[in-house]
Amino acid sequence: MKAWIFPRRSQIGTVVLAVLLVAATATATIALTDHAPETVASAHDDAVRVSVIGDSYSSGFDNYMVWPSLVAAGSQLSVSNEAFPGTGYVGGTEHNGPFAAQIDKALASKPAVIVVFGGMSDTLKPDGLITQSASDLFMELIRRAPTVKLMVLGPIWHTDPVPEPFIRLNSAVASAASATHTTYIPLIQEKWLVGDGLIQDDGFTPTDEGQSVLARQLGPILLGDIRKQDRAAPS
Repeated sequence: MKAWIFPRRSQIGTVVLAVLLVAATATATIALTDHAPETVASAHDDAVRVSVIGDSYSSGFDNYMVWPSLVAAGSQLSVSNEAFPGTGYVGGTEHNGPFAAQIDKALASKPAVIVVFGGMSDTLKPDGLITQSASDLFMELIRRAPTVKLMVLGPIWHTDPVPEPFIRLNSAVASAASATHTTYIPLIQEKWLVGDGLIQDDGFTPTDEGQSVLARQLGPILLGDIRKQDRAAPS
């Protein structure tokens, strides 16, 4: 199965979405990160430290490469990738908990930048709960690391048009970013992952090729924002 089909606003589409998201989350819980690439850091002494919080779109799931490692390998960035499959802003239980459970590890490397990316597993959660959970995450990061640049990448999907539940997810996270004055980069209308061979057979997780596409697209965005921050900093 290469794509999920969601008749817009229909009950059938909602049921299909629920079954597939539950299946993908359950699979992530069982297999965890046995085949996920290890965190890769740049060897440059003057590298900018970046921590990534997120789900399988950043951690990988049966991947040999992931976009944070690919971006680090081709830039002056040292990346600590703390993302974990099946997690989300709201998250579930145990291994599939919320992004907030990744905060301690993300801060341990003393990053200059924290990137939050993902949340697709939250799609069936109430919009208000997603917004509140995202707001709590952003505020906690700001409280604990007030001098660290926080960048939130909105959710992305791999079908065109984008199913309505993912549009709502994007709006919920965007609202949280706006309320906390957090940098938010919407990706929901980007067609980067639309095409054959970019999503695994689970219909949810990017393949190695899909991860390479994310690296090519997200790398310049991340580096551009860091450079903009450096230019704005007082000398």
